[in-house]
Amino acid sequence: MLAATRRAHWRYPEWPLVPIAITAWMAIFALDAVTPHGQPSQPVVHSHTVGNPAGPSVDALHVTMSHWILMVLAMMLPTILPAARAVALGSRWRRRHRGQAIFTFGYLAPWVALGVVTATALPAIGQPPPRLFSAALVVAALWELTGWKVLLLRVCHRLRPLPPDGWRADTGCLARGLVHAGTCIGACWALMAAMIAAGHESRSWLMLPLSALIMTEKFTSRPDRVVRPVAAGLVVMAAIALLI
Repeated sequence: MLAATRRAHWRYPEWPLVPIAITAWMAIFALDAVTPHGQPSQPVVHSHTVGNPAGPSVDALHVTMSHWILMVLAMMLPTILPAARAVALGSRWRRRHRGQAIFTFGYLAPWVALGVVTATALPAIGQPPPRLFSAALVVAALWELTGWKVLLLRVCHRLRPLPPDGWRADTGCLARGLVHAGTCIGACWALMAAMIAAGHESRSWLMLPLSALIMTEKFTSRPDRVVRPVAAGLVVMAAIALLI
């Protein structure tokens, strides 16, 4: 049994990312279950302290960043499984997991930086209007139909060979992760904006269909064939949001 597990571990080096994503999903729904309805949205948006009316409190930033990081781990880690596998298999046997770990770190770093910017800016923006969520979904649908979206998705599928060993391999894996994150953020920015506009109360249930849409676009070899159905699905979601 142990030998079989070890063989699977080396044959599928990307799979350690799966339990991390699953744990993030469990943490998200656990937080929703134990937190009073609507409570987490207060520190995210109305987070000015008495002594510091000009900016969000440290506790509010921690809460917002915790939710953001969990959301990124749950939604985006599964989308990089093919890229992480390619990085691992392109490395020497003894550094497969090292290369994959560096790539994953490089991928997550820009997302965390984006979360810091978002968490800092949200209190200044204030509570989003009720119709903003539907408008954000329509914007996301329009973005799906642009040539830029298809181009960025195609770039996500391009995986050039990396140096197999040494410091060049480490820097190559890091650079690959940073570039991959940049293309993902460029492709998914409108969907993430819709997530933010939804507010915490609706964010958890929205993550499931949006994750399915993102994974469909990332895993298909012909993204130009799926962007129109995805755009149609977003329009339907926008219409439903207007009715509820």
